[in-house]
Amino acid sequence: MKINVLTAIFKRNFVSYFSTPTGYLFICAFVLLCSTAAFWTPNFFNNNLANLDQLSWGFEILGVKLGFPFIMLVFIPSITMGIWADERRQGTDELLLTIPASDADVVLGKYFAASATFTVSLIFSLFCNLMVLRWLGNPDVGLFLCTYLGYWFIGLTMLSIGMVASFLTSNLTVAYILGAAFNCPLVFASVSETLFGSLWGGELKQLSLSERFNDFGRGVISLSSVVYFILIAVVMLYVCLALIGRRHWATGRGGEASLGLHYCSRAVSLIAIAIGVTAIFGRFDVRFDATSERINELAPQTKQYLASLKFEHPPALIEAFISPEVPESYIAARLNLISALKEIQSSCGGKVQVVVHDTAPLSEESALAEKKYDIRPFNATVRDRGTVVRKSLFMHVAVSCGLQRIPPLFVDRGTPIEYELVRSLGTVATQRRKKIGVLQTDAQVMGRANVMDSSGAPKWPMISELEKQYDVVSVNPTQPIAEKFDVLLAVQPSAIGADEMANFIACVKGGQPTAIFEDPLPVFVPGAPGTSMPRKAPGGMQAMMMGMRATPKGDISPLFQMLGVNYAGERVIWQDYNPYPKNTQFPVEFVIVDQGEFAAEEKAEKTDAKAGEEQDASNGRLAFNPSNPISSGVQQVMLLYPGSISKLNAASTEFSPLVITSRRSGFATINNLLDMTPFGPRGIKPNPTRSMTSRDYVLAAEIRGKIAGETNASPEEKKNEKTPDDAKSDKSKTAEKPKETEFHAVFVGDIDMLTEDFFRIRELGRDNPDMDINFDFDNVTFMLNVVDQLSGDTRFIDIRKRRPKYRTLTRIERETAPYRREAAQANEQFEAEMNKNIENLKKALQDKLDELRARKDISDSQKVTELSLTTEYESKKLEQTTEKLRRESEQKRNEVETRRDLKIRSVQDWYKMWAVFLPPLPPLAVGVAVFLRRRSQERLGVSRSRMR
Repeated sequence: MKINVLTAIFKRNFVSYFSTPTGYLFICAFVLLCSTAAFWTPNFFNNNLANLDQLSWGFEILGVKLGFPFIMLVFIPSITMGIWADERRQGTDELLLTIPASDADVVLGKYFAASATFTVSLIFSLFCNLMVLRWLGNPDVGLFLCTYLGYWFIGLTMLSIGMVASFLTSNLTVAYILGAAFNCPLVFASVSETLFGSLWGGELKQLSLSERFNDFGRGVISLSSVVYFILIAVVMLYVCLALIGRRHWATGRGGEASLGLHYCSRAVSLIAIAIGVTAIFGRFDVRFDATSERINELAPQTKQYLASLKFEHPPALIEAFISPEVPESYIAARLNLISALKEIQSSCGGKVQVVVHDTAPLSEESALAEKKYDIRPFNATVRDRGTVVRKSLFMHVAVSCGLQRIPPLFVDRGTPIEYELVRSLGTVATQRRKKIGVLQTDAQVMGRANVMDSSGAPKWPMISELEKQYDVVSVNPTQPIAEKFDVLLAVQPSAIGADEMANFIACVKGGQPTAIFEDPLPVFVPGAPGTSMPRKAPGGMQAMMMGMRATPKGDISPLFQMLGVNYAGERVIWQDYNPYPKNTQFPVEFVIVDQGEFAAEEKAEKTDAKAGEEQDASNGRLAFNPSNPISSGVQQVMLLYPGSISKLNAASTEFSPLVITSRRSGFATINNLLDMTPFGPRGIKPNPTRSMTSRDYVLAAEIRGKIAGETNASPEEKKNEKTPDDAKSDKSKTAEKPKETEFHAVFVGDIDMLTEDFFRIRELGRDNPDMDINFDFDNVTFMLNVVDQLSGDTRFIDIRKRRPKYRTLTRIERETAPYRREAAQANEQFEAEMNKNIENLKKALQDKLDELRARKDISDSQKVTELSLTTEYESKKLEQTTEKLRRESEQKRNEVETRRDLKIRSVQDWYKMWAVFLPPLPPLAVGVAVFLRRRSQERLGVSRSRMR
């Protein structure tokens, strides 16, 4: 290979493309197409992501998604059509073939020139689109550059294919058409499922340029994809060498045909080698996450766990049914799901097979999902242009291995995807599942039956969540608890009888790891009494009126003494802190604990000169214990009317606080909180008496300790123990020292934090544009961490903490925020006015009835009749007026939201116009400059008489 010849050919072809304005016009068209595909489609602003997803994955035309490879079908042939066809047209091909150079020098020189031409065009697009994204937001530069690296590899591949077309003809137009036609199979293979069905189409889709580009579009540099692009280019360049070398083939009878067959067999062998090498690298892939936040990379614990998994009948199968188009609030969840699936497949080395189906309602894929897994579309409630609507979408994942199969999982906006997928794989693997025992208490977390009307209540979502990882069984404390569990879960254990309490305490003393959730006032668990409150009769108020009484509670104080803690069951902790100012309905007993509150509090203490003595004590104070796996990484939890625990001074146990309130806290007694009646509490008082203590409280803690000489004997077993006289006669027993039993427990002062609402909050997610208030509670994560820590299965604790973040269009958000705030304030004003009018109507009705009751000029019987008639008439009138006010308020709200959407759309349209039409200006300016310079050079040395 002669470098000087290759360089000369490279310069000749490269300069010729940019020596005329035509080349720059093609570049302008290319940049315009890219900017239009990236920014003009409505999904760019609907998704609110500062990336090039619309350019990468495509924009839909007539039901077909057209992405970057389809743009390349237009642009690449304009570069390759003149590579050899123009040489033949001008008659310069003979000159190239007679210079002292090899065929490889000619082919590589022309390929490098075409690649450099495309690279310059791509740099124009890169620079312009990056400026647009930086203008609109704060893009992830790593993701952006990785995306353009993928574009570059697509271009190099398609250039090599286009060169083959150019070597076949001397006509530029034919060369252009053939260049596009030869590239069509690899481009249109991305829609092969539509053309050939899911079986053959799925295999062909894996060979498409778009499918191999997917990793780059997500910010991952995949070695297998790089090898795929390079090998196609190598094969096509070899074909070019064969075509240009035909002049050397022997002529005569059968000579050319035999050599043609020989080179065809070589090309086929090279293609087979390329397929094999690609398959090998696909099996043992090397990947690098180029994004700034490493949003695609699996956690180290995940990789380690996946490597340790062993399946009885590998490979495990993950089938995902995902809608190609999802509402804005589901965009991030869809990206996270696809990314996690890709990374899991690449990290398992063939042990896990991932199949992703683009599934739309009423399609073949949806029929397959329903037939195979009983998956039906999920009706999500979302906001579309100010109106709350229901959208049918698929975000389902089914995991199976042989006969092992778990129920399909729907990935909602807040679902921790990586954690759920990894846990599902662990479930179908051939590994022993640990066992959780759930103590039967009045909380009835395993479900309950109503003896009065034969109706029942389902088990708590907490149990369904634990069953995904553990074997969960119910534990009856009426008998001694002899079986050992990995964890014993006790929710409101104070609400069990005396014998049951003795058996439970004996079990904990025997070293059973136990999670204790004890609540002084369970406000959302009606069947469970508070710690200091009596048990409720089965059947409720009706049973009490029939004379039925509940069995008395056992004494739980020995359990507290054994744990070495003090727990005031008659006190409820409150805290003056609400990070959600929009929600003013939270009472202070809804305790929200997060670290942001402590940061603000410590700052206030530092600025207070009188707080100098408290300063040392406050330094390092945290809402969540960062050194404990249960609480580290937890950001915010809510406990409703909780109790507090503290370590006894004389206790020798290891007491590790997990959740701590701020010093803007105090307590209220149960008697001051509840509005008591002869039949029991009627509800919470509107303005209860509270005590401000200005100290922090521990709401949850992990406790470890040892008990000397204790056994796990039940009360019945203790009756059968030997008497002291018998013990003296037993020499071996007197010689032994009492054994120490280690106990391990986690105590949480609330059970309302485990109820269904917090599981739904987790599913809805933290960044949900469909909601006015996005809660950020980690209650479910905290509960699962407690169980995992006690069971010793800490594989998933760190995985649950991962929260991928995507860069948004901050300028658009900033420009449209006033319109959103204005609409929200108007809606709140309409709601307040409506409620005020309704209250006034109710007050007027009550005043009218009071006035009627106070009348002295009519008899009591007449007064009762008039009161009945007036109440019925005025109530119907009030109901009609209230409905009218609601309709008027709804109409005003719709008008406000419509105006808001129009204003937001006008802002988006303005930025859209500039985002599309600004990028082509730089290459156009360069092209005009080149044209003017060339014209001026053409005029040099030419007399004016010859100029036109």
